[in-house]
Amino acid sequence: MINKACVIVLEDVTTSDREAIDELIIEHSIGYWHKFADLWIVGGQSVDFWAEAIERVLAGGSSNAIVLSLPKYGSGRGYWAFMIDVEKNLEWLRKNYQP
Repeated sequence: MINKACVIVLEDVTTSDREAIDELIIEHSIGYWHKFADLWIVGGQSVDFWAEAIERVLAGGSSNAIVLSLPKYGSGRGYWAFMIDVEKNLEWLRKNYQP
């Protein structure tokens, strides 16, 4: 179960920058959900950590990014999704990001 989680959203990002951010997330998170091209739900680090790391990757480019802190476990968090094969695609969320 992940207690601390953030959402990372990118816009107009290059393929190389997306890949660099994906590597950052793999290296520094305790788990993540990534089913949309430029959106990740990541566990284990603060908004400040992700903001600083992502800014280093995107500096000098024309991409946009936002990092949002999600509620901690037991704080009334929830989610909803409409997607193909919803059970398979939400498996990580069901295991790691419960209300």
